[in-house]
Amino acid sequence: MADPSIAVRNGKVYIVYSKASSSLLSLELIVFDDVDIDSISASSYTLDSGSEYFFYTDIAVDSQNNIYIASTYTYDGIPRFWRCNISGGTLTKTEETTHSFLLASPTQTATHLQLAISPSDDVAFVFNYAWIDSTPPQLMYDSYCYTAVHRRTAAGNWQAVTINGVQYGSAAYDASGNLYVVYTSVPCQTLNRLNYQKYDANLDKYSPDYWFPEILASKIYSPHIGFTTANIPVIQFVSGNGANYEILQISQRAPKVWTTDSLIKNVSGAGEPALFSHMVADVRDDRPDMLWWNTSDGENGTVYYNRPADYVAPWIPGMPFLKWIDGGANSGDTQVLTVNAAYDWPLRADHASPIKYDFSGSRLVTNVDWVSYNAIRAVAPFGDRQDITARVQAQDAAGNISEWSPEAYTIKTLDRTSPNGSVIINSGAQYTSKNAVSLALAYADSTNGTAGQSGVNGVSINGSAWLTISGATSTSATTFTNDGLNTVNVQYKDGSGNTSAVYSDTIYLDTALPSGSVASVAGGVEYGGNTYVDLVNGGVSLNLV
Repeated sequence: MADPSIAVRNGKVYIVYSKASSSLLSLELIVFDDVDIDSISASSYTLDSGSEYFFYTDIAVDSQNNIYIASTYTYDGIPRFWRCNISGGTLTKTEETTHSFLLASPTQTATHLQLAISPSDDVAFVFNYAWIDSTPPQLMYDSYCYTAVHRRTAAGNWQAVTINGVQYGSAAYDASGNLYVVYTSVPCQTLNRLNYQKYDANLDKYSPDYWFPEILASKIYSPHIGFTTANIPVIQFVSGNGANYEILQISQRAPKVWTTDSLIKNVSGAGEPALFSHMVADVRDDRPDMLWWNTSDGENGTVYYNRPADYVAPWIPGMPFLKWIDGGANSGDTQVLTVNAAYDWPLRADHASPIKYDFSGSRLVTNVDWVSYNAIRAVAPFGDRQDITARVQAQDAAGNISEWSPEAYTIKTLDRTSPNGSVIINSGAQYTSKNAVSLALAYADSTNGTAGQSGVNGVSINGSAWLTISGATSTSATTFTNDGLNTVNVQYKDGSGNTSAVYSDTIYLDTALPSGSVASVAGGVEYGGNTYVDLVNGGVSLNLV
């Protein structure tokens, strides 16, 4: 079993491979009727056989269950392309041979190839050409190779573009019908690098192409690209240094931001490239279906099926939106906000991404724990008169965490906290004989003294018009007209128009003079009709009424 490739579509698994048995060489197809291929039997079909060796294969299945298979011959390097159907256990096939790239060439040969199916069932046929040095015949990979991309529409028409100077090209369509081609560059000095290009549905290139500056190795080959149900691109490739080889995986997490590579498989002491892999373009549950094999392991062509762990991070969330949840007055210097995340990033098909908010203001930073993705409101306390921003992060069921979203547009929290204060009449005296009294006013614009309020700027005394005040204390005066117990009521106002509770103090006013007369005198001297008393030496008593 050699050069296998895999496709998964409509609940079935398809594997095509080349087979050598005695002198007969054949191209074989296996179909599993369920994605759990360990527990069911499979149907086998022979696509072609003969004396020629089939070198490189790929398979793709469209939405109508049409099966597309491609392979190359080792003798002349011609790429071959079939469209097949299975009905009632019988395989029918149609080989397309009339197009120029499917004809033999004396100067070039096809090597690595891959198929991709678009959302509209177009087929992209991507393969590498290498020029042949005819004296003696030899493939000239390093300087004379390119990747050809041919698009076959559902109507059977073909269109082509080429990418020069590259090796090991493969492709996949995203959900919008854009074609991504991933490839390795022709060796530059001693290092290879990984690149990709993006084309629209008409194979017009988006410019420029992208390469991963952090991914460099003496050997980078067998790249494959696919897309999750959330339309996130995933790339697997083999990287090696001539002795040790690894299958690595990366995925995109934001525009121009990719994850660091995750190790899928490593082989030590393999010598020249001997580790190969093939990944399905449609990535299920963020875990790509893939095959891998090691041609130097002495296992007679054993091929392994694998679905690695979920290493795909959620896409960067959209910018959240801030607004008030309660427009009423505050108490305790707190504001209440509602935060709605803009859910324009793709969630998983099988599990939703929980989210996490991060808020910041001039006097407070609050982190909120992970909450369910549909809990679109997060409540947080904030002080008055702040510039508040928020950002959001997503986490999937496997624990992969997204990039932080862009920060929300700043929202300015209002001053909705009432001021507080007190009033004291005549320094706290209980009685007064004067109609005019002094008032000592004390006030603040926050219960905890923080500097986030707009400041007290007015006082109303006994319902008067607002009088201007400033600072934290001031004095005033008022006049009472009636004797008895009198009350002063004051209310404060801040610069944002918030009014305080009413604060009071009382004092007893007594302005009346006492009156009386002398009823009798004892011990005085009568003289001329008057009674005289000696107040110095005493001996006199008065009866006053």
